[in-house]
Amino acid sequence: RAYGQDLSLNDLQYIEMHATSTQVGDATEIDALTRVLKDVLPTGKKVAVGSVKANVGHTLESAGLTSLLKTVLAMQHATIPPQINIKKLNEKIDWENVPFYVPQETTAWPSPAPDSPRRAAVNAFGIGGLNVHVVLDEHLPEVSRKLIATPTEQNAATDVEEEGIAIIGMGAVLPGARTIDALWDVIHSGEDQKSAVPPERWDPRYGHEPNSNELWRVPTKTGGFIPDFAYDWKRHKVPPKQISSADPLQFMLLDAADQALKNAGFDEREFDKSRTGVIVGTIFCGEFSSQLNMGLRLPEFKMMLADILRDRGIPDADIDDVAAKYEKILLKHMPALVDETGSFTSSTLASRITKTFDLMGGATAVDSGNTSAMSALASSIDLLRAGDCDMMLCATGHREMGLSIYEFMAKLGLLSQ
Repeated sequence: RAYGQDLSLNDLQYIEMHATSTQVGDATEIDALTRVLKDVLPTGKKVAVGSVKANVGHTLESAGLTSLLKTVLAMQHATIPPQINIKKLNEKIDWENVPFYVPQETTAWPSPAPDSPRRAAVNAFGIGGLNVHVVLDEHLPEVSRKLIATPTEQNAATDVEEEGIAIIGMGAVLPGARTIDALWDVIHSGEDQKSAVPPERWDPRYGHEPNSNELWRVPTKTGGFIPDFAYDWKRHKVPPKQISSADPLQFMLLDAADQALKNAGFDEREFDKSRTGVIVGTIFCGEFSSQLNMGLRLPEFKMMLADILRDRGIPDADIDDVAAKYEKILLKHMPALVDETGSFTSSTLASRITKTFDLMGGATAVDSGNTSAMSALASSIDLLRAGDCDMMLCATGHREMGLSIYEFMAKLGLLSQ
């Protein structure tokens, strides 16, 4: 789809791959591009491919932008840089018969023809299935001027403020309300849905101290908790093992999205999934990330624990037993380290929805702090008005009710006594 509007695949001179240096993943990426290009490129033509990850590592959420920056710099200097640190090429790729090669020395990047721009492409793939392909052309003033569209009289006369954007379906998973109908009931009743912290979330015996201003003590144990949410894995065929270790926010948002689609009537009628996008507003690095850090620091903590116990005369065999039991208890209570769904990155909140409903109009997660919900809604409206999508599934959620956020807010004096 990136090659619409007369963009020729045949003119590609360089492709910056996602290429995370996993044998199967890289071979799959090459295979997909081969299927697209094999019948388009002239016989014998090979396109240079590379990946900036060999230079700077995998920069996670900014990996696509890092690849874009490298490609722009290469284009600017008319040079295709070499791929570094290669001992041997991936043996799962048939390099003789694919239309690609890996440059292992600096290569000049010539113009394809007089007055024709250099052309490149960038791949960026997310762990949850959010895939982006961007086509870049070198800026040549004469060529670029021709690409600037002159607005038609009809477009010029259109008042954007008069364009209606309709909300056609809603869903909710909130404290005291698992559906939109339940939310209206809560609003009309005026009942306070806050409750005491569930003991499985954090133990108030170790953090709560009424009227206290002491460090690491919080004056309240009240909050907006959802202790009884249970996701029905059978509905969307999600393996129960995934649910047990993934961020629960994934499945709360999926449940709300499912409600919204049904509320709009799309459980009974078809819609164009290739023109339906997803934007999730959230705050990155929530409670799940804090738990992940606990898991990542397990080796460090066990070393500290061993030193403390050893200073107190505890035998090494007993120390190892204590450390093993601690690790087992921690990972049972905070399974983020063993999660296989990619919950450590907030983009999975969007990709969980696109994967489940097979939506192909693009998806992302956005963070603007406490205004993330409105930013997601504004971005969805922009995509609709720009004509990129016909329908947007806009969701928002944040899960941050662990003891650490209470301690942080208490330190700032933001908690009620």
